Amino acid sequence: MPPCSADTERARHAYAERLRQLAGARLLLPLTVGVPGVNAGWGQMLLVTRLDQGYAARFVSLVGIFHCTGARSEDGDARLAQAYARAGMDTVRTVRCDAHPSDAGCWLHAPQVCLSTLAVPEDAPIAPAGID
Repeated sequence: MPPCSADTERARHAYAERLRQLAGARLLLPLTVGVPGVNAGWGQMLLVTRLDQGYAARFVSLVGIFHCTGARSEDGDARLAQAYARAGMDTVRTVRCDAHPSDAGCWLHAPQVCLSTLAVPEDAPIAPAGID
């Protein structure tokens, strides 16, 4: 798939299947919020690395990128904009795909994915073989 602007929920479905297939695989994903009146979004590039125990993550740079038609949802855009407004992007350590309630470790919590400040635990189960 070509790179495009996306929010966390929709990007997860498009790329998770490829990323989960190989430990050590990496994905550089633009996570942007829409700019009113402009066909582009601004945000951060998230580097996700597949480990045996889960997905390590960290923001690595700023990004401005044109929209990818259909890749953004209003709810996801608002959720990401709120997280960026809180700051703390430097504390993100993992992408969690397990079902869990929002807690203090969630930098951005969405129904099916979470950008977490918690490190991938050494004793965590192997990352799921199938991600919805």
